[in-house]
Amino acid sequence: MKNIIRIFGMICMLILRLQLFAQDDHGHSHDEPTAASASSEAGLFILYAESQKYELTLKHGELKPGQAAELTLYVADYATNHPLEGIEIKVNTQEDPSLPFTTTPHEPGVYHIEGTFPEAQAYSLVVHLNSASHGADLLLLKNVEVGKKLPSLQAADGEETVSSQRGTAWWVYGLIFLGGLVLGSLLLRRWPKALAVLIVGLSIPATVQKAGAHGPGGHDEEAGNAGSAVYIPKETQFLFELLTQVVGQGNFQPALEIYGTVVPSPEGFANVVTPQNGQVVSLKVTPGQKVTAGQIVATLKPSTNQSEQVSIATETGRLQVEIRAAQSELAAAEKELNRLNAIADIAAKKDVQAAEARFNIAKANLQALQSVAGGSVALAKNDIVLKSPITGTVGQFTLAGGAEVVSGTTLFSISNLNKVFIEARVYDRDAALVKGAAKYTVTGTNVEYKTADVRIISAAFEINETNQSQKILFELLNTDEEFKIGEFVTLRAFQPVTGKTIFIPNSSLSEINGKSVIFVKDAPEMYSVRYVDLGQDNGIQTTILRGIEQGERFATTAIYQVKMMMLNQ
Repeated sequence: MKNIIRIFGMICMLILRLQLFAQDDHGHSHDEPTAASASSEAGLFILYAESQKYELTLKHGELKPGQAAELTLYVADYATNHPLEGIEIKVNTQEDPSLPFTTTPHEPGVYHIEGTFPEAQAYSLVVHLNSASHGADLLLLKNVEVGKKLPSLQAADGEETVSSQRGTAWWVYGLIFLGGLVLGSLLLRRWPKALAVLIVGLSIPATVQKAGAHGPGGHDEEAGNAGSAVYIPKETQFLFELLTQVVGQGNFQPALEIYGTVVPSPEGFANVVTPQNGQVVSLKVTPGQKVTAGQIVATLKPSTNQSEQVSIATETGRLQVEIRAAQSELAAAEKELNRLNAIADIAAKKDVQAAEARFNIAKANLQALQSVAGGSVALAKNDIVLKSPITGTVGQFTLAGGAEVVSGTTLFSISNLNKVFIEARVYDRDAALVKGAAKYTVTGTNVEYKTADVRIISAAFEINETNQSQKILFELLNTDEEFKIGEFVTLRAFQPVTGKTIFIPNSSLSEINGKSVIFVKDAPEMYSVRYVDLGQDNGIQTTILRGIEQGERFATTAIYQVKMMMLNQ
């Protein structure tokens, strides 16, 4: 009798356990979602539509029939994800084209649609778009469901039910499992061991199934895999200026990277040097001041004796006399040339040629004398006047009025950075590639600033014996004065284009766990990580060997923000 009771209790326990697991499996069916979808936000319905020109994202709350409704429409360029403004938008419904809707621009890419839906049903919005940049297009937004409950409330109800089922199943199952262990121990004493092992073993698969459903490899593993994609609302994309680009093949230019130093050009640097001992009388410039060639920058009082001053005055007087004589000779030659030109039809040709030669010689002599008298050093009232040799900017100096200076002392320097040279060291094996490059770019210590106004002006005439490198000189137009004298720069010599291949900007690349990734746009508000194999890098772009296909869209800006949102979700 006791054995019959034990067998009956065991059967009841197994039946009860099987029933509970059947309920638990039903409550956690993978076919029935327990939360809002990844493409929706709490309290909002979201619809998408796109063409090769426009990408539309429509968001709205709960719509009630017969009441005024407001919907938000986000309009972006399909290829670049750039918010589009100035779009002419007209909206109606397929079900009743006569229903009136008004569209109002709110901010770039964001438009408000206002209207009234008379019935509790699903509507399809027909959106007519037209703009000067993208032209006309027609898109359909399906299933604008009027009278439907908000998805966030449905998700909350479902989660509450599932949570209740989980809590009940676990504590009941725990009691039953303990009962099974007790029953097994009793059976070990009286029943054959084989039967006891069979009964206890029946409880093990259920335990493994339960643990597998919520432990590693179950829902938690699926949640971990979901970290490879991230939902980014359209308003967040516009805020971060998240732009995209369509993958396509193009002509890739390989580049050779070399390093150099910025040096001044011959006309871009000069030192103002005192010609003799003296005292600074006045300074006409300050550090950082712009000056022009020939502008007075300082005046010195020379430390000379009486005889030296007489000698200087005599030399100055002689120059003035010669200048006046040259002016007289030029006037006479010009007068004679004009006279012969007036009678050129009867005058001898050799006389006209002689008059022209006399005039040119007189003009050249006068210009030479004036250049000597008006050079960088002139004598005026026994003072030495120093002038700027070039147009540029005065450098830093600590000179003050009244200071004593020695002959040959550099008072200050003047630099002109509008055009500078770059000295680059190139190994012999790369010299031919550098000289034959199609174009050059230069990047300074500020990696955000680049210039392409570079040309090679001098190849090397000798090789460094130590490292077998040679020096090549480049000219760089530096109108913004971003590059400074002595700055280390990176120069890239671009080779002729190769065949068609897939390449992307380097700014689009990122790394996750040491592997190169890009972020692909799967839907208007969904991005996923894509691991890629990289090829050649020319400093601006990198070829992609595997991992992305033509026609896909990938993020080109706000890469860091997308990565952080993906890793932190």
